[in-house]
Amino acid sequence: MKTRQQIEARLDRSLGRQVVVPRLDAQFNAAVWERIAADEARATNPVAQVRAPLASRWLMVSNVVGVLIALVLVANFGLDLVSGAAAEPDMSANLQLPEISTVTMNQLMQAVGYFFAAAALAFGLSLTSLGRRLRATFF
Repeated sequence: MKTRQQIEARLDRSLGRQVVVPRLDAQFNAAVWERIAADEARATNPVAQVRAPLASRWLMVSNVVGVLIALVLVANFGLDLVSGAAAEPDMSANLQLPEISTVTMNQLMQAVGYFFAAAALAFGLSLTSLGRRLRATFF
């Protein structure tokens, strides 16, 4: 009966005969070094700029269109405000605003402060590894 070591040695010899590994010669070595040099040249050469992908160009175009629309809207409403201010009579003399007590104002400011504190805390936590994991899980 054969021992375990003899069986393993025989299987190892059989596997060694079946697997043929190509010899790495100087040509392979030269090709590897050529690829490394090309990668380094691309990384350090500022002249060879990669063209921006199509999606980034569309994003820039949509941003420019959005800014132009915002400017038109601001100019339109601004002109309406400026031109309408002289033509309309002053109605503020007849209006009486309700007075808010200091207690109510303090309670309102405290509630707004809690809201902003919670929003700032949530934003800060979203930048941590736990926040990234939660975003990846739920969104």
